[in-house]
Amino acid sequence: MTVTTPDSEHPTPSKPRATSSKWLSIRRIVRMLWGTARVVPPYYFGQFRYKTEKERIDLLYQGTQDWLSAMARAIEVDVTVIGAPPAKGSFIAPNHTTYADICALPTATSVWFVSKADVLKWPLFNWLFKFSRNLTVDRDDIRCLRETNQAIAQRIQDGYNVCVFLEGTTSGGTDILPFRGPLLQPALDGGVDVVPVCITWHADDPAIDRDNDLAYWRDHPMGPHVFRFLGFRGIHCTIQFGAPIKAEGDRKALAEKVRAAVVALHESGTAPTS
Repeated sequence: MTVTTPDSEHPTPSKPRATSSKWLSIRRIVRMLWGTARVVPPYYFGQFRYKTEKERIDLLYQGTQDWLSAMARAIEVDVTVIGAPPAKGSFIAPNHTTYADICALPTATSVWFVSKADVLKWPLFNWLFKFSRNLTVDRDDIRCLRETNQAIAQRIQDGYNVCVFLEGTTSGGTDILPFRGPLLQPALDGGVDVVPVCITWHADDPAIDRDNDLAYWRDHPMGPHVFRFLGFRGIHCTIQFGAPIKAEGDRKALAEKVRAAVVALHESGTAPTS
């Protein structure tokens, strides 16, 4: 395949598409299913031993970390952590590049996730998110947003870390979208520091395109994208924790400040850029 431009009479070869192994994808899917079958049932049935919701939540918090860490091992992602992990009871605000972010981050620190309500439409994940007590939000529903903020505040008050992707969606591997402020309200109300986090993905194979093969943010069909992603070898994720930011002022100003900190981490050159 070639690409021509009006300014050139000679065609320019397009970048060859990286090879993804379907057999490796299948093997990793089997490993993910096995990891789920091994890790999830003890937590699912174990919750019924406890009489209070607080005890169940504490158990399922650990279960969330164990399951997602098992998924990271199954897909064989190499994770490098830079900086000090946040203290307990932190509001964690990373950029969001791909669905695999939720597998990589728990290998570095324990977190509850706040995900878009769309996750409840995904087979298997909808059940896992419901029973594990991770949080979902419909940002266009004021009542849902208020209830989610109350839940975030309670989790942080109870000493858990809560991760919110303030971009509201995934973005490419190069740019970071504006951060949205409404879900920062619990940090402002509770005087909780916000920890900026930069998650960067890269591959050993230069033919693997970060924006299209690793990042999930355009109109790619999710199933084929996941299958292709799972067929790559030599995938690395770098997680950089920035200095905690004091929650003060209004939500918009705080969101801009946190985003600026994440962008600074992204541009610092510490994390690989390709």
